[in-house]
Amino acid sequence: MRPAGRRQRGATAPIVAGAALVLALFAVGGATLGRLAAAHMDLQRAADATALGTADLMREQGRQANQTSALALGQRNVRWAVTLSTDVTETTTAVVTRSAGSANVAAPRLVFTSGTATVHARATGQVAQVTLSSVTMPHAKVVLVLDYSGSMSTPLGGGSTRLQTLKDSIHRLLGEPMRIDYAAVIFSDDVVGCAGAANNDCWVPFEPDALDKILQMVDANNVKGGTATEKGLAKARDLLSAPDLVGQSNKFVLLVSDGLPNRVPQATAAARPIWDLPATIITLHIDDEGDVQARDYMVSVSGPHGGDASWYYPVRNAADLESRFQEILARIGCPLPPLTGVETPPLLGAFLRTGPGASERKLVQVPPGGDLAAYRNQEAFRFDPAGSVIVLTIPACTAVAERHEQLVVRYNRGRLVE
Repeated sequence: MRPAGRRQRGATAPIVAGAALVLALFAVGGATLGRLAAAHMDLQRAADATALGTADLMREQGRQANQTSALALGQRNVRWAVTLSTDVTETTTAVVTRSAGSANVAAPRLVFTSGTATVHARATGQVAQVTLSSVTMPHAKVVLVLDYSGSMSTPLGGGSTRLQTLKDSIHRLLGEPMRIDYAAVIFSDDVVGCAGAANNDCWVPFEPDALDKILQMVDANNVKGGTATEKGLAKARDLLSAPDLVGQSNKFVLLVSDGLPNRVPQATAAARPIWDLPATIITLHIDDEGDVQARDYMVSVSGPHGGDASWYYPVRNAADLESRFQEILARIGCPLPPLTGVETPPLLGAFLRTGPGASERKLVQVPPGGDLAAYRNQEAFRFDPAGSVIVLTIPACTAVAERHEQLVVRYNRGRLVE
């Protein structure tokens, strides 16, 4: 007979072995789960980076961008080979980028019979977007109010006379292919007694052949008399009050003058009936002598209600005049709504396309405060932070307004939404 103590020690051996096995399995399982959790964290970083990188690519290069760089950015966030993919869709306010990733992680066969475990991760990013078309751009009606007073015979910036420089610029202005209808008034002491217009009037109303008639009147007359600005503005108001224009939006008066009106109170009062139409007064001040009083008057009547210096354009030489006309054309020919929520510093990309899903052409970005006239032959844009607005060059504006292409603006850094 064996002693009882030995039988008890022998009976506990299998229990100890079983417990050790369980503990080993727990240890292996715990280590495996830790490895999988770490792999999932890495993979999630890769998916996030891919979604964000793709969103930034959409802003920088457009929908046709090669997404390889975004996928490579995601790959750099993991320590082993992973499979990453990305997909791009659009909403009315954003480009949405969705990325997916998977990776096979080595695991003990004791736990995973295949010897590997697969982890997955997904991420969704987006970049803000607005899409505009010619439908959002009403046809502009513009009355040119041109100063033909005696002071316009003064040379401008050492070149031709102010009037001759203006005449040359008007020819180029009216030759631009914009969705703008023009009428015109020339004034000095009065708005009658002019050559080149019907009944010796000094105005041309809105009509099908107005451009030819305006150019004929502009070329046929020369400087004379004083500066009766109020008479020019009063006639402009009459032209914008034609029955077929009642109720129309996007109406403007472009006042071009080089000096203070002879009767400032009357000239100031003449602006109010224009604002009441409603219409906006744009002032283009030909001034290479620093005439502060004339500047103050022109600012006082500028804008939709007066006193809006953003609608006042000073001119000191012929190049200035050309540049200001380009700015004005772009602003009234393609009036774009302000962007909301633009971050500082602003990051923007603008593109033209024939419709959703079509290939996109990237617009050249003009530096802040840059001269649009320097880019007059390019499809380009400038972002003005003060009003948070996009201003297009004439070729870009023409693509939208005349060829009915879509303008797509994407802005701000990409951000994760899921």
